[in-house]
Amino acid sequence: MLRNPHSGSRGENFTGARGENFTGARKPQEIRKAQYLKSQFLRACHRLAETRTVKSFFLKQGILSKAQMSRLKHVELVSEPIFSIHHGGPINKKKSIDDAMKKDSLHGPHLQKLVATLRDTLSTTARIFPQLRGSRFTKLADFYTLFILVWKWKYDQKYVLNDRRRNQLAQAYLSQFAYNVDRVREKQRRFKPFEEGERVFQYYLDTVTGATDNINQRQRREKVLQSVLGGCFEEKDPMRTFNDEQRRIIWYTSNGRCSQRGCRKKLAPSTFHVDHIRAHSRGGKTRLENAQLLCPKCNLRKRDKEISTGVVGSSR
Repeated sequence: MLRNPHSGSRGENFTGARGENFTGARKPQEIRKAQYLKSQFLRACHRLAETRTVKSFFLKQGILSKAQMSRLKHVELVSEPIFSIHHGGPINKKKSIDDAMKKDSLHGPHLQKLVATLRDTLSTTARIFPQLRGSRFTKLADFYTLFILVWKWKYDQKYVLNDRRRNQLAQAYLSQFAYNVDRVREKQRRFKPFEEGERVFQYYLDTVTGATDNINQRQRREKVLQSVLGGCFEEKDPMRTFNDEQRRIIWYTSNGRCSQRGCRKKLAPSTFHVDHIRAHSRGGKTRLENAQLLCPKCNLRKRDKEISTGVVGSSR
């Protein structure tokens, strides 16, 4: 191990893995390894990348091979999106990761939150797009942009991302888009002219054929994918709970009784719940026409059913 990984690069004495003593300037890769070993950020990325779930996803989808993982490409693929989430969007790849290693600016609870966010976004990406293998979106530049877009949908734009039919539609759109981009690429190789309707595919292709890790190219790719896929999803109602006026109206229009068939229990003003008929997590609006009065027992039973099916609604 390096004896003094953070000293200068001239005239140091340090010890190799077998105990040998060396004197002289360290090579760039040795300095980089020393920074890696000290960086809390990259150690956390390494732990996450080594989990069975993450490695299985990359291998199953064909994003990385075992040979690439042996060269720690999975750690790089995890660290870059984490730093992107920290910055709120696409980044210039090399400069940002080098800054993270030198300054170790990500650590503690904030880093833990970023790691949890990445894990959750990766799971969401796998659920919406289970068939990336064989498409151009297994390429690192394309996958990075798709991943950041899913993160924005979930944490920024608050899209409803657990509707199976809409997710299937998004997967179909993505597959068709990838096919068309590849078709335009083949036309380029053969010097064939483009049709008017193929301009968007040519525009996207331009962003992945040069300086692919440049922030401007990444932003351009993201804009194209948003235009292709964004219409597949609904936005969640920003108002999560029913207000006092809505609760009073629902109470009176329901005659103070539980709306669940077979229950119809008379409820006191202090014990009733107002529930989203269509779950808020599935795009249900916080409006009177999507509200029902429930007793606590029926509402909890409904919530347990939603949890078991992966759809959690409101229990207010």
